[in-house]
Amino acid sequence: MRRFYSGSQYGISTDALSFTEVTNDGFEEEDRVPRPITLFSVEAQICPKAPSLYLRIQHVVSLKDMRLLRDEYYDEVEKDYFAVLPICKHEQKSLWMQSIPRDVLIHEYSNCNDCNTDWEIELFDNRPSGHVTMVMTRYIDLGPGLSLDDPRWRVHAWAEWEESVCKLDSKYMTPSPRHTFEALTDTSLEDLTSRNLSYLENERYQTVMVPGPRIWPRSWVLWSGAAVRS
Repeated sequence: MRRFYSGSQYGISTDALSFTEVTNDGFEEEDRVPRPITLFSVEAQICPKAPSLYLRIQHVVSLKDMRLLRDEYYDEVEKDYFAVLPICKHEQKSLWMQSIPRDVLIHEYSNCNDCNTDWEIELFDNRPSGHVTMVMTRYIDLGPGLSLDDPRWRVHAWAEWEESVCKLDSKYMTPSPRHTFEALTDTSLEDLTSRNLSYLENERYQTVMVPGPRIWPRSWVLWSGAAVRS
């Protein structure tokens, strides 16, 4: 936000805040099922009318479709096979493989009444092939960036609970972070989701992203200024 208030010679750009990371834990011998592949992407936009920093965060969890296995094996693993995605401090979403109906599209969206996080969840069958993939997109408003005591910043900061804001005052519950962000960006949510899912097809992320610094779990990263291999 300093660049917005003081000029391009100060602070960092919103592009510098944006990145995409894929993590693949692989398969351990003691695991009963392969671990999920996860993708995490962040984009930032500044609303100039009422200055505020908005983030669009997408979290993708892709799991091997255990429903394709023979029933007796599926019965053994289904109770332990799930994904949990945090929406905000107040809400989270759990995915249990055995509860997913086949050939039924799941698409839900809502808003947290405590922190004004807009969120949307889509479930994709067979994208990538042989997988069930959950895509959760969140939109948050971090405020004008003038003070660390701003409630819109503190309600999203993962500090000790007693040191953070647990619920926003009603005056901070508008406008919609989703509507504001989507009006500012050149990349629609549909295009973002399609792009992120394409990284998972045939493990394409390994050829278009840069290996991350962690040894385990293995990761691949794409950010502003990263060298992308052809």
